[in-house]
Amino acid sequence: MATHSVAVQARSLRSLVQEYGVPFYLKVDIEGAEHVCLRDIDPADAPAYVSFEASEGRLEDLFLLAHAGYTRFKLIDQLTFRQAVPPRLHSGGLATATLARLAKEQLRRVPGLVRAVRVFRRERTAIPGTRASSMSSGPMAEETDGPWRSVEDVAYAWIYYVRETITSNWYDVHAAR
Repeated sequence: MATHSVAVQARSLRSLVQEYGVPFYLKVDIEGAEHVCLRDIDPADAPAYVSFEASEGRLEDLFLLAHAGYTRFKLIDQLTFRQAVPPRLHSGGLATATLARLAKEQLRRVPGLVRAVRVFRRERTAIPGTRASSMSSGPMAEETDGPWRSVEDVAYAWIYYVRETITSNWYDVHAAR
């Protein structure tokens, strides 16, 4: 099958805000190019809430939001809709979780195993008391799981979780002003 490129007209976030006004909530999903939109957020005209998919190798996307005035953050596992909170530093839990993670990285190399695990984990569970269904991208803002955290806490969670593992590698960052 032959492929070819298609030219698509693009607009900046700022031009959309100028034309339509500041949204209450901004969901950014540009398949690895979220930073193009996130760096265009003007702190003077920023949405109350922003969420975007955390991409491996793009930790700076989190800090683009901090620079734009966001102070509260969550990293949400999109398979379970639960907040991803890594073990505390200097804890036995960190050593156990790190060994488990290394084992998962080795298991990931077994042909067909990743696909088999994903088949069994397809069912998403929405958080009780929210309006999010198992077919959605999850609850919004204040309905997401767990407490809001600092940019530093979520950066640590990002470093710990946002990379391909045998179970899940799809995380969204939620930010609030």
